[in-house]
Amino acid sequence: MPNVRLFLAAFLLFAPPAFADDRDVRTQYGEARHIFAGGAAGEGSFMEYYRNVLDGLDGRWVAASHLLLEGNEAEGSSTDFIDTACTDDALSYRIKVDLYGFEMVAGAGTVHPVRSRYVARGGASFSVATEPTEIVANLGLDDATDGSGAVRSAIRRGNGSVALFRPSSDILVAVGGGGLSMAFYARCP
Repeated sequence: MPNVRLFLAAFLLFAPPAFADDRDVRTQYGEARHIFAGGAAGEGSFMEYYRNVLDGLDGRWVAASHLLLEGNEAEGSSTDFIDTACTDDALSYRIKVDLYGFEMVAGAGTVHPVRSRYVARGGASFSVATEPTEIVANLGLDDATDGSGAVRSAIRRGNGSVALFRPSSDILVAVGGGGLSMAFYARCP
């Protein structure tokens, strides 16, 4: 048994990492910095990143998670979904950028839209605030006294801090709840 332990220790000590990459660390860092810090570098650039996130964010977006649902894998079905969702106020989000952040409206043009206000805190960090009564009305409940887990969960997701990333001009990623919740959005054409 000691020989097995010795072998495992030697293997773990000298084995290359499973995620080894042929690119040098400087290149990998630059690519990571581009995704997570918008290419900004240095002490004075921390607040510049939010501008990189906000640049070109105005417009209509949809939840990108629907693109990979069963049945949407066929050729053209993702495009069909986006075309349909982008013309449906209940399925799309409208984003309007201002000096301090942006407002995202889910269900704009419906009876019970939900407005979320994102304010830049610095870097990728944004505060998000959503009126609980709008969330409750959107869920079709009478008031916030329902106390159901769904209501509490929706209110918790709609308020707090999030990190926002733009891995490409047509994708927005919101990570909240200490990394426990993640939402992907795709830009409408």
